[in-house]
Amino acid sequence: MTVCHIGTLPFEQMGKITRDIYLRCEGIHVYRLLSSKILPYANIYVLHCFKNHHKEFINFKRPHNNCKIISLVHSSYPCMPAKDSDCVVTLTNYWREKLLKEKKIDSQVIYGGIEIPDIKADLENKWFGRIVRDDKGKFHPAWNRIAKRILNAVPEARMYIISNNVKKKLKHLRAIYNSDIKINDEKNKMIHLAELSVAVFAHGSFEEVFPMAVLECMAVGLPIVYLYQPSMREMVDGQFDCHTIKDLYKWTCRLLKDNGLKKWYSVLSLNRARFFSLDKMVSSWNKLFQEVYNGYTTTKSGTNKSYKGYRG
Repeated sequence: MTVCHIGTLPFEQMGKITRDIYLRCEGIHVYRLLSSKILPYANIYVLHCFKNHHKEFINFKRPHNNCKIISLVHSSYPCMPAKDSDCVVTLTNYWREKLLKEKKIDSQVIYGGIEIPDIKADLENKWFGRIVRDDKGKFHPAWNRIAKRILNAVPEARMYIISNNVKKKLKHLRAIYNSDIKINDEKNKMIHLAELSVAVFAHGSFEEVFPMAVLECMAVGLPIVYLYQPSMREMVDGQFDCHTIKDLYKWTCRLLKDNGLKKWYSVLSLNRARFFSLDKMVSSWNKLFQEVYNGYTTTKSGTNKSYKGYRG
């Protein structure tokens, strides 16, 4: 079986989920850009759907009638799968329900996965922060203000942000930024994440589909404080779900000061991260590839040999 992955970014810039499917799943896997003029023949094409490219994905045409298409929805509206998809995959139940309600598109959920590293967070530290791409909406507009308040309220605290680039840095003696970490350098990334003792996530206008950065933080045992997002709540399950900036500030300060509380929530993070097993993710994708290749997929309602993920 040959699987051709089609995305809008060069492969080295693609996220962990795409890379793990490509590198770990059974069969021969190749990767091409959506803009490629000539695509290789494949039994299955996986469209890695990102927003702002939805028209190209909708109009995607398979070069041979006997080939199959799986649309993997990576990003939020207005991303849309190909009309003739044999199957649509979403990354959380929240997005499955959203896609079904708003676009009448049914889908399967396959969570992203991670291996639990031997590296564990230094809970004795009083460092808070996160790993994040510096994309529009990834930082809440009040982030710098609230981070400065936390630093002033906890004199021993440091803020540590791991990012590709941060345009509006917080100017503070204990605010540290690291832009040298490569997205594919998993071990180095985990080593630096383990310097934190609390992970804090506050997005602005950006709505997460599957927050891999949160999963990476849980995998090293970091307590999570986050400003509410539905998909994040589905993933984290039981951590500090804040609906206001005021609550985000309060709970971050409390965790930084209370090592016992950090240890309790660190255990919750590790246990939750184990649910998102990389082996489980790869196994689910291998099963899906076989089902699509053989002409049927299994949904919650059972086997449907004429299944079409796109119902619009």
